[in-house]
Amino acid sequence: KAIQGNYKVKFGSAKLTIKKKSLASASAKLAKKSYPYTGKLAKPSVTVKLNGEKLKKGVDFKVVYAKNKKPGTAKVVVKGMGNYKGSVKLSFKIAGLPVGKTAKVSGATYLVKSTKAVYYKKAPKSKKKLAVPATVKIKGKTYKVTGIASKAFKGTKVKTVTIKSKKIKKNNVKNCFKGSKVTTVKVPKAKVKAYKKIFTK
Repeated sequence: KAIQGNYKVKFGSAKLTIKKKSLASASAKLAKKSYPYTGKLAKPSVTVKLNGEKLKKGVDFKVVYAKNKKPGTAKVVVKGMGNYKGSVKLSFKIAGLPVGKTAKVSGATYLVKSTKAVYYKKAPKSKKKLAVPATVKIKGKTYKVTGIASKAFKGTKVKTVTIKSKKIKKNNVKNCFKGSKVTTVKVPKAKVKAYKKIFTK
């Protein structure tokens, strides 16, 4: 309370309530919808807009990830904070397979050796001619074929093999033709000299 001239002035306080906005109608978008399996956590960035206004991560919302390391479907939850409430759920794919797993592609079996490479593990039984590709797509991820497993052609009818990969090394093809009917091996022109030394039955 204060006196100013002939007037008495009384000071008081007022409560200001800010109503939080809901993220229910917000637009949330991930940087990518699919990531290759690397063995590490995948954390795509998220852009959130509400009524045309771009919100700030760490101020207006936070992001929680789940199941975002192994191949499959990863989950993302955008949670409101500050002047925002509610949440938005998103998901993305992690493509590929864990190391040590096998997969069949066009009848052939491949063994995942690393997050980037596979071995040609087993050939289809009925084909007489086939190719070992330079790359192969497994579960949405492209791998380089860098080796051929031991006895990969045993028990099959395969007689002619065309090697398309240029990444194969001697230690990655030991005994690959053992027990097989393979008589002809075709290789890339640039690798004739090198591959002639390593592809022995």
